[in-house]
Amino acid sequence: MAAQKTNLYNAFETTLTATAGASDLTFTVNSVTAPTAVTLVAPFYLVLNPDSSTNREVVLITSLNTGTKTLTCDNINKRFLDGSAANSGLS
Repeated sequence: MAAQKTNLYNAFETTLTATAGASDLTFTVNSVTAPTAVTLVAPFYLVLNPDSSTNREVVLITSLNTGTKTLTCDNINKRFLDGSAANSGLS
């Protein structure tokens, strides 16, 4: 099955402002505002590179700072969760 983009009511798309290294636990994004009436509250899942089924990574985000647009994973074991194609971080 080819990778495809899915638009869900309880999901939104944003862009990382820097490369995510294999050991990074903090991710800065360009927006933390959903386009619908959904309020973003941790915990939630961050899917990196969702348009590529061979490179995506699933990360459990445990806290966020809406002022700095920073998403944080509190433990390296919460990166590369089930569904991740990458097992050592995206380059």
